[in-house]
Amino acid sequence: MPTKTITFESIIDRYAKAVAVVVDEDHDATPATNLDAFLGQLQDAIESLDQCHMDSDDADSAVTYLIDARDSGGAEQQILLAKAEQHLVRARDLFDDYATAF
Repeated sequence: MPTKTITFESIIDRYAKAVAVVVDEDHDATPATNLDAFLGQLQDAIESLDQCHMDSDDADSAVTYLIDARDSGGAEQQILLAKAEQHLVRARDLFDDYATAF
């Protein structure tokens, strides 16, 4: 059974909107469209979550894995991207909670 290839673009497509909502208190920030912008918004989201005493560990781990994946290739990159996505899946609920609470 073939495994699904994860790309930076697919991660950005799935999570950028949820991250952008956390970054801007008016919830109208433009979602990131490239990795550097996504990492920047994700780091800003972590700061927002921390200020509200919300657990940002999954988002923080995702940043680390994405940065490591950017600097790797092949099978190693796929493993790192998969780990980043696992953390983003868990963090997405937190992003949604933040958006409805604030």
